[in-house]
Amino acid sequence: MLFPWTRSVEDHLKQVGDVYDAVVIFRVNTAFETIDAIRKGAPRAKVIFHNSDLHFLREERAQAVDNPNVAERGLSAPATKGRELSVIAGSDVTIVHSHFEKALLAEYVPAVPVVVFPWVYEPRGAGAPWSERRDVVFLGGYRHYPNVDAVLHYARDVAPVLDARMHGIRFRAIGSNPTPEMTALASDTLVIEGFVDDLQPVLSNARVMLVPLRYGAGLKGKIVTAMAHGLPVVTTSIGAEGMALTHGENVLIADTPQDMAEAVVRLYTDEILWRKLSAAGLDFVAATTSRKAGLEIVAEDPGACRIARTAPKPCRPCRARAPCPGRHAGKPLSRRASGGRRPACPGTGSGQGQARRPRRA
Repeated sequence: MLFPWTRSVEDHLKQVGDVYDAVVIFRVNTAFETIDAIRKGAPRAKVIFHNSDLHFLREERAQAVDNPNVAERGLSAPATKGRELSVIAGSDVTIVHSHFEKALLAEYVPAVPVVVFPWVYEPRGAGAPWSERRDVVFLGGYRHYPNVDAVLHYARDVAPVLDARMHGIRFRAIGSNPTPEMTALASDTLVIEGFVDDLQPVLSNARVMLVPLRYGAGLKGKIVTAMAHGLPVVTTSIGAEGMALTHGENVLIADTPQDMAEAVVRLYTDEILWRKLSAAGLDFVAATTSRKAGLEIVAEDPGACRIARTAPKPCRPCRARAPCPGRHAGKPLSRRASGGRRPACPGTGSGQGQARRPRRA
C-alpha cells in the first residue's frame, strides 16, 4: 500500500477487505496498531503474525546485562510483552523461527497455533580449504544493538584473553552502519570493515566465525550464513538458541570470555576439528534451511496447514472439497493422475485442500 493511493490500512480495507483470504503482519508494533482494523475490515481473512523474534524476550535480556545503550535501557519489556502476547492471542497463526520461542509461547498462549518456519538459505559450498583461510569474522547489521554489544563485548572482554593465547589474531566486524563506539575501537587486530558488497569472498576465506552475543532472540541468520559457506562457528548459548545445534558436532558453544577464546584457538589451530565442523555445518544447512527442507517442514507441520486453511474450495488435482480425502499419499499427484496437467494441490501432505494464495496488500 502506497500513499497517496491508500491513506491508511482502514481505508484500504474498506475498499477491498473482502478479497483477502489471508493477511500477514510483520513486526509487533505494526501488528498491535493494525490487527483490530484488519479483523474488522477483512473479517473472512486469516490473520498471520510473522514474528522475526520475540521482542519482549530480547528487551528483557537487554536489561539483564550491563547494557550501555540508552535507548534499550529505556524500553519497557513488560509493555512490549503485553502488546506482543495480545497480537499473538488475536492471530490465527503465529510464525516464529526459533524452537525455543515456540516452546516459550506454549506457556504463555497455549491455545494459539505457533509454527516454526526455517530461514531459507541454500548451502553455498565449502569455500577455501583450512590452510588458505585466515582471520576471525563477525557479521551483523549495527542498527540492531545486540550486534554492536557483541563487538564491544569482544573488544573489552574476549580479545585480551584471545590475544594472550594467539597474539596478532585478527577480528573483522562485517556489516552495515557500524557505530562511532565501534569505529573508535579499530586497530590492526580489530578491523571494523562495515558493509561489503559481496559476502562470498569474506566467508569463504575466513577461518572462524565468532558470534559473541550476550543477548538477543530469534534465529541468528549470521550463523546459518556462515555454515552455508563452510565456515565453522563459535557462539554463545544465546546465539545457538532455538536452532537445534549441538556443541562439538556442528558448532562450538562458549559463554565466558575464557571459554570463548579457548574455543576459537581450538578451531583456528585444529584442522581436523575445523574440517569436521565445516562439513557438519553444510549438512545442517542442507537439512534445515534449504528450500527443499523448508518445503518439507511446512508440508509436514500440522500447524502450518492452519496458515493456508480458508473456505473449502476444489482441490485442483482431485477436484474434492477440503479436506482433501485422498491426501495423495503425502505427495503431489503425478501429471498422469492429473490428466497431463501440472498438478497443483496446496493441501499436499496436509489433507487441507486448496488454499488460495494471499494477495499482497
